[in-house]
Amino acid sequence: MNYVDGDGRSLHREVMSWLDWRLDPGSTRREETKRFALEWFAAGVHWKPVRDDFRTVRKCLTRLSVVEAYELIQLFAAEDVIPAETLAQILDTPKLRAHLVDRHAAIVSRIPRLANWIK
Repeated sequence: MNYVDGDGRSLHREVMSWLDWRLDPGSTRREETKRFALEWFAAGVHWKPVRDDFRTVRKCLTRLSVVEAYELIQLFAAEDVIPAETLAQILDTPKLRAHLVDRHAAIVSRIPRLANWIK
């Protein structure tokens, strides 16, 4: 589930860090990297991020467009890549809540713990 290298970083975190770095506006490999990350997580992996991983996932999601971020969140939830409780903890921040405002209802339907997002 969470293979960890000698520095204590999981392969899944490395994929998210690589995606975040390649999302830089000047990157010429943005689409290729995004596609790789989606394929990686769609391949049936399961990841239980630890606290240090939360920041990496949050940063990546805020750098994606709302539609792209929702697509990744949907993949994480539908394929049980990240447990729902952990995914709720990752997403439940003011910055992500504001970024994902157009997709609140859809996200709540997949992650009921975020019901407070809908008023």
